[in-house]
This record gives sequence, C-alpha cells and structure tokens, in this order.
Amino acid sequence: MKHLWRNACLLLAALLLLLTVALAADSADNPIGLRILEEKETISVTYLSSNSSEDFTYQETWNAGTLTWNHVDGARAYAITITKDGGEPVEHTTWQNTFSLNGAIEESGSYQLRVAALDAQEEEISGKSAAIIWTYTMPSRIPTPSITVEGAIGTVSCSSSLVDYYEIEFYQNGEFLGSTTTEPEEPQFSVPQWAYEEAQGDGAITCCAVACTGNMLEASDSLKSAPVEIALPQEMPPVEGLRILTQEETHEYEDWSGEKRSITLGPGCVVWNERDKDRHYDFAYYRVGQDGEPVPIYETGLGMPYFDLETWDMILTSGTYYAMVRETTYELGYVASAWQQTDTWTYTQAAPLDTPTNLRWEGTVMYCDPVEGADEYAFRVYYRASSEEEFQWVRATNTNTSPGSDAGYIMDEWGNGEYRFIVSAVSNNIVEAISSPYSEMGPSLLRSAQPLPAPTGFRIVTQEETITYEF
Repeated sequence: MKHLWRNACLLLAALLLLLTVALAADSADNPIGLRILEEKETISVTYLSSNSSEDFTYQETWNAGTLTWNHVDGARAYAITITKDGGEPVEHTTWQNTFSLNGAIEESGSYQLRVAALDAQEEEISGKSAAIIWTYTMPSRIPTPSITVEGAIGTVSCSSSLVDYYEIEFYQNGEFLGSTTTEPEEPQFSVPQWAYEEAQGDGAITCCAVACTGNMLEASDSLKSAPVEIALPQEMPPVEGLRILTQEETHEYEDWSGEKRSITLGPGCVVWNERDKDRHYDFAYYRVGQDGEPVPIYETGLGMPYFDLETWDMILTSGTYYAMVRETTYELGYVASAWQQTDTWTYTQAAPLDTPTNLRWEGTVMYCDPVEGADEYAFRVYYRASSEEEFQWVRATNTNTSPGSDAGYIMDEWGNGEYRFIVSAVSNNIVEAISSPYSEMGPSLLRSAQPLPAPTGFRIVTQEETITYEF
C-alpha cells in the first residue's frame, strides 16, 4: 500500500513538472501575451506617445477578431506582420496594444500573426515579440443593403441584425469621391457638401452602401449595393450690388438675429446686397500686378455683406485693386454661387496723419494731444510684471470721442505691475489720409496694491431701522 501511495505521489510530481515546463515554454514563446479575442471583450488598452510619461491606459470594449497583447514598457510603437499561407507578408504599425483584423484579413486561410514592440529608434525590443498561427474561415456575408436618395437625403436599410454601421461611398463617372458612415439606428444620411464640391464637370454623382460588421467571426461585410443617382445640386444665386467704395458710405444690413444695423465704411471697402441674414461668403481682395496678373492681398470667409479694411488691418499702397465674392452655403442640395468681381479701383496712397505726441497718464486714462484729421485713436497697452524684463502687448483699444482711453479695466485684468502704451491717429478715409505710424512708447504707470479703506459706521442694529445704501 505504501508503495502504491509513493508511486502516485511521484506520478503527480512528474505531471506538475511537465505542466510547469509547458507553461514556461509557452511564456517564452509568447512573452507579450499575444492573443485574438474570440468575442467582444473589455480589455486594458495603452496608447503610446513620444514620451512614456504621457502614455494613457483605458478600459475599452473591442470586438471579436481583435489582436491584443500586453503593454510593453519602453515601447514607442508596435510592428504587426500578417502572412497568409506562407505568402508575402503585409506590415502594419500601431501605437496601442490592440489591432483590429477586420479589414486587414478578408479571406479564409491560415495566417501567421506576429507582433514586435519597437523602441524610439524603431528597433525591435529584444525578447518582446511573439507570433501565433490563426486559421480563419470567412463567415457568410451580411445581405446587401438597399439605398434610396431623394434630393440630398438618403436612406439605407438591411435585413440583418449584425450590421454595426453602413459605409456610404460616393462616385462620379466611376471615380471615387469619398465616403461617410451612418448607424443602423439612424438610417437616414445627408449627401455631404464635399461630395458636390469634389465632383468635376459633367457626369452624375452616384452612391452605394456597404453594410459593415465589427465581428468578423460572425459575419462578413456585405457586397456593395447597386449605385443610385444623386440629383445635381443647385447653385446659390450670385451676389448682387458688388462694388468697391470710392468714398465714405453708410451700408445697411441685418445681423444674425435679424436686427437692422448700419456701418460707415470708407474708400477701398467692399459692399454687396444681402440675400438673407443666414449667409456665408468667400471673399478675396486682389492687386493688379505689373504684368497684369492678379496678386492676392487678402482671402477670408465672411458672415456679413461687406469687407472693412480697418477691421482686417489692411493698409493699401498705391495701385489698382478689385475684389471677388461668392456666397457659400450649408444648405442641403446647394453649392456655392459663381464668383462675382467688382470693377477695378485705382488708389493713390495719401500722406499719413501726424504721429500723436505728448503721451501721458491722467489716473488710468491714456492721453495724447489731438491730431488734425484723425477720426479716432488706436491705443495699444503694454504690461510688465515686477519679475519680468520686457513689456508684453496685452490689449488694443480704440476711441473716437477724444484722444484718451481708460485702461483701468485692463489693469484690473492684469493686476499689479508697470503699464505703458503707444497710440496711432486713425483715418477712416484712406483717400484723404492714411493712419499715422504708432508713436514711441509713452511714460510708465506703476500700479501697486492699495489697501481698501476701513469701513466706518460699523455697529450692531439693536432695533428696527431703515438704512440707505448704494449699489
């Protein structure tokens, strides 16, 4: 009996030893824990950055068919090599310890999947790679979806419950323009504006749909649906009344709320009629070059039917100018209008106004002596903290009431320190004069903490009483 017990113990010890050796061998063959998710699973995913201290780890849910492995300390990227049936390897790079095989593997077969951790020099980290063999049998495809488009709104549907999303592809004359996606819960989609804009010349725009799955073990993406034609977009009407002003003029328009407003604009500014208050414009200002070719001066998007030189800090030199405008839109089924061009305008630069002098502080108000012909004065405030060597520009402020502007609110924002300013005399009519250069830096004003005055009349009320106060 004793011999039987001893033999049983020896047999158990041998089995444990074999199991330990097998586990050690498996760990040596797969030191990074490389595996494929057989079903949807929540795993720890570490996103790499250029600096390991900035790596981030999240708990995320990934679909079946995802290649995953343990995060490797010191890794800056991972190289993935997929080889089918001993054929040519296909390489990928990822910056996280997961890689979806959905889309990377689209045929049945035997695949070798190898992952290697790379250091900052893109060299493999010794002992931090692994390879596994995976036999993949491609499941049945999801049924082909149906798609309809009316105007700029499309609808896609499919009988399968395995659809995770639809990919909508757009073409013109067989040339791929791009794609967008929509969810089964939101089967309607809008034809994106870029699809209209990417289309060139004649030829119908078409779209088709692919029903896609995130679980490549349960189903395969569907075939593309038959293409359906999309109605060509309508062009926004061209802007009207487009012109460069040759003299000062008041221009009326509506703001975003529909309220009537007006602005006084000087020569060189550009105005046009508004079609409605919900509008967007592309604007371009050009100077005619010596060879007659246009020289771009300024290009921008606008939300109001005018372009103000002062608002955009544009200073024109002598020359011939013109502007171009088109109305853009986010309205479905429409594209931007054709560009419209102003007549040319020849400008001879006038002399500048005198540079302001006698800069001074009166309390927190910045002053200079009046400049003849100035419509307003542009102040720039500079600030330097006690710990800093140089001044920094902190705020620009304009006044058209007198050559003075209160900087008290700026000091409240920036706090204690030293303040200085410069000022320019501004002309709103560049035909008569241009704005002056900015002055030299004015005198300093040192702001320091001042104790608040002590309260007076402090007492406890012992009976009903009416008090007077200000707020």
